[in-house]
Amino acid sequence: MQSAPCLGKADQDTIPSWGLQGDLESYALGKLIGRGAFGKVNVGVHRATSHQVALKMCDTKGGAHCKRLQTEVEVLVRLKGHPSVVRLHETIETSAQVIFVLELCTGGDLLRLVKRRRALAEGCARVLFAQLMSAVAHMHSVSVAHRDLKLENLLLCSNGRLKVADFGVATVVEPLDKKLRDSCGTPSYMSPEVLAEQGYLAWPADVWSSGIVLYAMLCGAVPFKSDSAEELKLRANQGLNPSTLPGHLSSSVVDLLVRHLEVDAANRIAVSETLQHAWVEEADQ
Repeated sequence: MQSAPCLGKADQDTIPSWGLQGDLESYALGKLIGRGAFGKVNVGVHRATSHQVALKMCDTKGGAHCKRLQTEVEVLVRLKGHPSVVRLHETIETSAQVIFVLELCTGGDLLRLVKRRRALAEGCARVLFAQLMSAVAHMHSVSVAHRDLKLENLLLCSNGRLKVADFGVATVVEPLDKKLRDSCGTPSYMSPEVLAEQGYLAWPADVWSSGIVLYAMLCGAVPFKSDSAEELKLRANQGLNPSTLPGHLSSSVVDLLVRHLEVDAANRIAVSETLQHAWVEEADQ
């Protein structure tokens, strides 16, 4: 699997550059490919070049979500250039919407891939996880916490490259040791300290969520789930029992899972350690 991003150099140069306000008339609207609380996502075609993009259309009528959208733009601009982060080409503002013109990833999301295969082989999971952790390292290096890492927010290009997407609840953390108070994200991917709602450090929380992603890739389901918030907290606080993992998993990846899903955030593995872990280093990114 190659590390090159989806767009070739020539294609990248045909789209307006970072930070420019675009014009919706520059794009033809294509099929609907996603819908969420923010609005919807359609395929778009850049009229001048026939280049396909994703148009994420976020409603702002009555001032809704404006602060969050401003943060999302700031985050995407900070993260520009990393091959495993979805690229923002430009933004477009109308009277009722902010439209993000994003790189189109035609391979679907990681959840769809895992469901189709039921679970991923270690070799495949290793490459995707190495790309994810490279992206997380880049995010943290520019003070960005994603806070909603999950299979649905990890997209795939046609060449199989993973792209981290959906920075709707991401935040810029300054100073780096600032404790966050808002609990956001998807409960089954939240770390024990986030579920506790008593303040948490951003970086270990992203590491925990990354560990849930790795577990889900290898096992086909998340390790901790419940319809009850209290029961979910209890299960997450019990941590991962290695004896419950499939017997075919290598001892190396089991070690990595246990260290990612360490209940005590202070003792949880750091991103830099993950990238140097023997299991991850075997990946051909």
